[in-house]
Amino acid sequence: MVATVAGGPREFIWHDVNGFLVDADPGGLAHGIGSLLADHEHCRALGANGRKAVEEEYNWDKVAEYTEGVFNAALNA
Repeated sequence: MVATVAGGPREFIWHDVNGFLVDADPGGLAHGIGSLLADHEHCRALGANGRKAVEEEYNWDKVAEYTEGVFNAALNA
């Protein structure tokens, strides 16, 4: 995954862990994509880390838990 540092992707993309965060300009994007294409093993490792994060942090159980917390906070406010 290559995403820019502008906006929401920073919440779930961790630089050089499960993707690359780059400057929001053509040069930054080119650098990120080129880095992935240059090292297939590293690219696979980033992908595996991303999959693990999705399975552990962005699954339906976690979403339900978070949603329940939001509802409970609203009820107790």
